[in-house]
Amino acid sequence: MDWKGIRFYKVEAESSRDENFTSVAVNLDVTGMKPSGGDLRIDFSYSVNYQPGVARLRFDGYTIIGASKAELDRIEKDWKKDKTLPKSLAEPLINVISFNAETNGVLIAKAINIVPPLLAPKIEIGAPKK
Repeated sequence: MDWKGIRFYKVEAESSRDENFTSVAVNLDVTGMKPSGGDLRIDFSYSVNYQPGVARLRFDGYTIIGASKAELDRIEKDWKKDKTLPKSLAEPLINVISFNAETNGVLIAKAINIVPPLLAPKIEIGAPKK
Protein backbone atom coordinates (compact mmCIF):
# COMPACT_ATOMS: atom_id res chain seq x y z
CA MET A 1 0.00 0.00 0.00
CA ASP A 2 1.07 3.51 -0.78
CA TRP A 3 0.19 6.44 1.51
CA LYS A 4 -0.49 9.44 -0.68
CA GLY A 5 -1.38 12.02 1.94
CA ILE A 6 -3.43 13.12 4.88
CA ARG A 7 -5.60 16.21 5.22
CA PHE A 8 -7.40 17.74 8.16
CA TYR A 9 -10.45 19.73 7.10
CA LYS A 10 -11.84 20.53 10.55
CA VAL A 11 -10.07 21.19 13.83
CA GLU A 12 -11.74 22.03 17.14
CA ALA A 13 -10.02 22.99 20.37
CA GLU A 14 -11.49 24.02 23.69
CA SER A 15 -10.05 24.67 27.12
CA SER A 16 -13.00 24.60 29.51
CA ARG A 17 -11.36 24.95 32.91
CA ASP A 18 -8.07 26.14 34.35
CA GLU A 19 -7.52 22.94 36.29
CA ASN A 20 -5.16 20.03 36.09
CA PHE A 21 -6.38 17.05 34.14
CA THR A 22 -6.26 13.58 35.68
CA SER A 23 -6.29 11.52 32.49
CA VAL A 24 -6.27 11.80 28.73
CA ALA A 25 -8.62 9.80 26.53
CA VAL A 26 -7.76 9.39 22.85
CA ASN A 27 -10.26 8.12 20.31
CA LEU A 28 -9.82 7.39 16.61
CA ASP A 29 -12.90 6.60 14.55
CA VAL A 30 -12.88 5.63 10.90
CA THR A 31 -16.04 7.39 9.77
CA GLY A 32 -16.13 6.38 6.14
CA MET A 33 -14.35 4.89 3.20
CA LYS A 34 -14.83 5.34 -0.52
CA PRO A 35 -12.95 5.03 -3.79
CA SER A 36 -11.21 8.19 -4.94
CA GLY A 37 -9.97 7.85 -8.52
CA GLY A 38 -7.81 4.71 -8.45
CA ASP A 39 -7.16 5.17 -4.73
CA LEU A 40 -9.08 4.77 -1.49
CA ARG A 41 -10.15 7.68 0.72
CA ILE A 42 -10.48 6.89 4.44
CA ASP A 43 -12.31 9.51 6.52
CA PHE A 44 -11.61 9.73 10.24
CA SER A 45 -12.16 11.65 13.43
CA TYR A 46 -9.35 11.82 16.01
CA SER A 47 -10.15 13.28 19.43
CA VAL A 48 -8.22 13.94 22.61
CA ASN A 49 -10.17 14.61 25.81
CA TYR A 50 -8.39 15.91 28.89
CA GLN A 51 -10.50 14.65 31.78
CA PRO A 52 -12.46 15.49 33.80
CA GLY A 53 -13.84 18.00 31.31
CA VAL A 54 -10.74 20.18 31.29
CA ALA A 55 -10.05 20.46 27.55
CA ARG A 56 -10.53 18.75 24.22
CA LEU A 57 -9.05 18.63 20.74
CA ARG A 58 -10.66 17.10 17.66
CA PHE A 59 -9.39 16.58 14.13
CA ASP A 60 -11.62 15.51 11.26
CA GLY A 61 -9.86 14.55 8.08
CA TYR A 62 -9.05 11.92 5.54
CA THR A 63 -6.12 10.03 4.16
CA ILE A 64 -5.63 8.66 0.67
CA ILE A 65 -4.00 5.31 0.02
CA GLY A 66 -3.11 3.59 -3.19
CA ALA A 67 -2.99 -0.16 -3.70
CA SER A 68 -3.82 -2.71 -6.34
CA LYS A 69 -7.42 -2.80 -7.50
CA ALA A 70 -7.84 -6.24 -5.90
CA GLU A 71 -6.57 -4.96 -2.52
CA LEU A 72 -8.76 -1.87 -2.64
CA ASP A 73 -11.83 -3.93 -3.59
CA ARG A 74 -11.17 -6.37 -0.71
CA ILE A 75 -10.70 -3.54 1.82
CA GLU A 76 -13.85 -1.78 0.67
CA LYS A 77 -15.86 -5.04 0.68
CA ASP A 78 -14.77 -5.91 4.25
CA TRP A 79 -15.56 -2.36 5.38
CA LYS A 80 -19.06 -2.45 3.92
CA LYS A 81 -19.68 -5.91 5.40
CA ASP A 82 -18.59 -5.46 9.03
CA LYS A 83 -16.73 -2.14 9.38
CA THR A 84 -13.34 -3.78 9.89
CA LEU A 85 -9.95 -3.10 8.36
CA PRO A 86 -7.21 -5.65 7.71
CA LYS A 87 -4.32 -5.49 10.18
CA SER A 88 -1.97 -4.64 7.28
CA LEU A 89 -3.93 -1.40 6.85
CA ALA A 90 -5.15 -0.75 10.42
CA GLU A 91 -1.71 -0.50 12.05
CA PRO A 92 -0.19 1.99 9.61
CA LEU A 93 -3.47 3.93 9.48
CA ILE A 94 -3.52 4.35 13.27
CA ASN A 95 0.12 5.41 13.29
CA VAL A 96 -0.14 7.86 10.36
CA ILE A 97 -3.22 9.57 11.78
CA SER A 98 -1.88 9.63 15.35
CA PHE A 99 1.49 11.06 14.32
CA ASN A 100 -0.07 13.81 12.21
CA ALA A 101 -2.74 14.73 14.77
CA GLU A 102 -0.23 14.80 17.62
CA THR A 103 2.34 16.92 15.80
CA ASN A 104 -0.30 19.40 14.61
CA GLY A 105 -1.91 19.24 18.04
CA VAL A 106 1.23 20.70 19.61
CA LEU A 107 0.60 24.08 17.97
CA ILE A 108 -3.12 24.04 18.67
CA ALA A 109 -2.58 23.05 22.31
CA LYS A 110 -0.13 25.92 22.72
CA ALA A 111 -2.72 28.38 21.38
CA ILE A 112 -5.24 27.41 24.08
CA ASN A 113 -2.58 26.83 26.78
CA ILE A 114 -2.95 23.08 27.37
CA VAL A 115 -0.45 20.23 27.46
CA PRO A 116 0.30 18.95 23.93
CA PRO A 117 -1.27 15.59 23.04
CA LEU A 118 1.99 13.70 22.53
CA LEU A 119 0.93 10.34 23.82
CA ALA A 120 2.05 7.02 22.46
CA PRO A 121 4.79 5.35 20.47
CA LYS A 122 4.07 3.15 17.45
CA ILE A 123 0.98 0.99 17.96
CA GLU A 124 0.92 -2.67 16.98
CA ILE A 125 -2.17 -4.85 16.89
CA GLY A 126 -1.62 -8.30 18.39
CA ALA A 127 -3.55 -11.51 18.09
CA PRO A 128 -6.98 -11.51 19.76
CA LYS A 129 -6.97 -12.66 23.39
CA LYS A 130 -8.77 -15.88 24.14
